[in-house]
Amino acid sequence: MQDVKSRHSSASELCLTTNMAAKGICQQEELTSFMTTLASGKPENLDAYCGRDKIIRFYNNFQLGLVGNTMLTLPDGYTLNGMGHNLTVTGGSLTISGDVSELYINGKKQNQIRTALKKKKCNRTRGCKLETEAKYRPAYELYTATDLSIAEICRQCGISISGFSRYIGIYHRHLMLERNGIKCSREEADGIKINQRRGQRPETHAKYKEAIAACDSMDYIEYNVSQIAHEFGLSGTNLGRQLRTHYPEVLESRERARQRLGLDDGLPRGTRPWCKEQYAEAVELLRADCYVTVQEAADRCNVSYTGLEQHLIFYHKELVGNRIKIREQATKQQHKGKITGRGTLHAPTPETIEKYTEALHLYRTTPMSARKIAKRTGVSIRGFYDYLQTWHKDLVCERKGIPYEEGKPVDWSSVRKYNPDTAAKYAEAIARLKEGGLTTAKVAAEFGLHPECFRQYLKEHEPELHASLGMRKTENGGVMAPHSMEKYKEALHLYATTTESIKSLARRFGFNDCSFGQFIRRQFPELHEQHQKLVRQTKKTD
Repeated sequence: MQDVKSRHSSASELCLTTNMAAKGICQQEELTSFMTTLASGKPENLDAYCGRDKIIRFYNNFQLGLVGNTMLTLPDGYTLNGMGHNLTVTGGSLTISGDVSELYINGKKQNQIRTALKKKKCNRTRGCKLETEAKYRPAYELYTATDLSIAEICRQCGISISGFSRYIGIYHRHLMLERNGIKCSREEADGIKINQRRGQRPETHAKYKEAIAACDSMDYIEYNVSQIAHEFGLSGTNLGRQLRTHYPEVLESRERARQRLGLDDGLPRGTRPWCKEQYAEAVELLRADCYVTVQEAADRCNVSYTGLEQHLIFYHKELVGNRIKIREQATKQQHKGKITGRGTLHAPTPETIEKYTEALHLYRTTPMSARKIAKRTGVSIRGFYDYLQTWHKDLVCERKGIPYEEGKPVDWSSVRKYNPDTAAKYAEAIARLKEGGLTTAKVAAEFGLHPECFRQYLKEHEPELHASLGMRKTENGGVMAPHSMEKYKEALHLYATTTESIKSLARRFGFNDCSFGQFIRRQFPELHEQHQKLVRQTKKTD
């Protein structure tokens, strides 16, 4: 106790003697004021606790009561030196970041976080790594020297398509733009975006970009589309097609502005009557059935496919937009008989259906396994398996007794399943077993089955029958097979009423004497004592 008092008095004396030379925190009130100043975020007020060296020193151990977690930051240029003292925090936690040294909070030393670390420059190297360059060098050479697609190049070089595409797009973007008809330098490539609309190639966008911007500008409002196309060295028909297909709003705003300025040429706009009549049947067919493709509609109505496609794009944009939305919703949702993202039905081809018709009929109407059916009908086993899993998974699940719902994953690992062929294999043996009087092993031997496999099948698919054949608890707490009592009933009666030995009774009834003796000792110990007593009485009488 005296040691503590002497150390405290010496610390106080040190504080009093050094306070004149260097400022610091000596009293509890000074600590409270310092914490308030530090939390206020006004670094100029911290000069009251330090000298010219900007070092704030603790000259004593302190206690501090807080509520919750408190995080304080020491401003740049200031240093907090705890001089080995401890700050006991109660009611919460305290963390002081910045240039802090030799300060303990609740006995744990604070990590020194210097502002120099914040100002330290990053040593990370920019650009492509050497190993990345080496990895994609063969593919890069093919990309620059040939017209092969990225997919084909990746297949030949054995690399990832997504990885190589990203590599080209980041480090060799000018080559990618050149392939798309946009020639530029390496420096200009980063600022060029491929603004590709649906159905428009990047090179087409680059070719007509300036002319389309002119059509949307008031500087060219007195010119018609053909004149603007001539100004930029383009075909008026092709420029008009680009405007109708991808920029209809430009045409509409342009026509309104020309009419307002009195520059209307008086020419008719919109679809011509004979054109509307020609494609009317195909348009109605596409509106009525979203599963019909434009090619199929053109073939059924005996009209030009390209003409119908242009007619839809120019004058039935809402129909095209609705069909696109339906395909987008169907992307990655393959349901049998439903439309896919490509606009086609998710269904097998007529050739595939014809190929597996006989095999599918046998699979649906007989208990034969898929392998046996494939061998009998002469189709590929792997192909038939894939056909069933892809187009007739409901039949597979029905055979295995697994619940099935279209579009949802199937739990194949819930329990072990058997196909109808296996059920037919054990059907007669199960019927014989239900008649009674025979053990599972004898029935299995009679029908040439493996006893353990037969028991496992009964356990999973005939649980009630398996339980009735299994061991049962007796009144004395033991277990006994149901047929054992019937087997030993007459022999037990003779054993209890006569002095005939176990071996003699087993020999007479044709069963194992050891098994009979163990059965008596295990299930009827009192009967064994009764028999021994009877034997002793008989010997005394003799």
